[in-house]
Amino acid sequence: MKKNAETGLNARAKRKGCGVLARTLAAAGLSLAIGAAFADPVTVPNGDFSDPGNTGTVGGGLLGGSGVNALIGNGPWRGTYWGIADLLAPPSLAINHNTQTATIGGIAGVNLLGLVNNGGYFTQTLAQNWELGRFYVLSADVDAGELLNLDLLGDSGVGIAFRSGNDVLASSTSALGHLLDLDLVGSDMYRVRLGYFADLNATGPINIKMGYEPQGVASVDLLSDVTFRNVGLEVRDIGDPAAFEILTHGDLLQAEVGQPFSGNLIVLVRDDDGDGVPGYTVTFTAPTTGASAVLTSPTGGTGTTVTAVTDIDGLAMVSAQANSEAGCYRVTVEGVGIPEVATFYLRNYSNAPGVNSIFCNGYQ
Repeated sequence: MKKNAETGLNARAKRKGCGVLARTLAAAGLSLAIGAAFADPVTVPNGDFSDPGNTGTVGGGLLGGSGVNALIGNGPWRGTYWGIADLLAPPSLAINHNTQTATIGGIAGVNLLGLVNNGGYFTQTLAQNWELGRFYVLSADVDAGELLNLDLLGDSGVGIAFRSGNDVLASSTSALGHLLDLDLVGSDMYRVRLGYFADLNATGPINIKMGYEPQGVASVDLLSDVTFRNVGLEVRDIGDPAAFEILTHGDLLQAEVGQPFSGNLIVLVRDDDGDGVPGYTVTFTAPTTGASAVLTSPTGGTGTTVTAVTDIDGLAMVSAQANSEAGCYRVTVEGVGIPEVATFYLRNYSNAPGVNSIFCNGYQ
């Protein structure tokens, strides 16, 4: 049973994840109503870094210096930082209310029986306590000064994290890919979202973290600085998976023989309230003979039968490439606990002279 009992926009704010989903569909040539999916916002004091009282800088200074939970200005954000004795000064951690940014700069590396780096992170303990079984989504805009992907971001040591006390519960540098989302929102600015189902390790107040903590990274590969903006947190009550919604239709489901389909096969897994269900395994199955397609999943291999795990917003998707035979066929979607089988209707066609290209599934 879900915890949300109130109704209306004052009780629940519309889920921010819908914006990312809308962009995903737009990129695939789709424009669809996503449905009613909601989340409770959790207040992150000075999450936009606009409070003059929280402006200040910690870190820097002497070689080998360090600090733990150093208050920045009057708080609420704190900074932890470290250098390397006699070799590296710690980085500087600065919050600027004028630019509404939190920046970590001065990261370096040195060879000391192997590459070692200095590092640092911002952290804040919130007033709210963890609640077992709820799904939390932490988000922040991250500007590393260059284009990155999730692997590069993680390898560089840049990330956001959930903590209980000093214990890391989930981190963008090590999270499962389906519970991590990276969306380009500016020239070098990314919106990073991290999802976490609160388990028995999550006790006491919620603690959030934003850091730049490289390990064994050569100086030439280090980022000059990393800037964070617009930190947000929301919590969702996710029910059991109850239904599929097919989100790819029309021309995106036809391709010339031997060629890839122009759109991914996207399905939304919903609970009884219409909310997307993250972390759920879906099986996509195409025919093994005749006209068919080779499916490729970002989380479950390649073939005529593959699995995919739903992301933060409950989306599962695979790409498809038509085989060498013209014809129309179905790709089905199934999952444990959902009684229905969802179906994509695909068409392979041929433009070769003398080949009777088949028309079906509504294509004229």
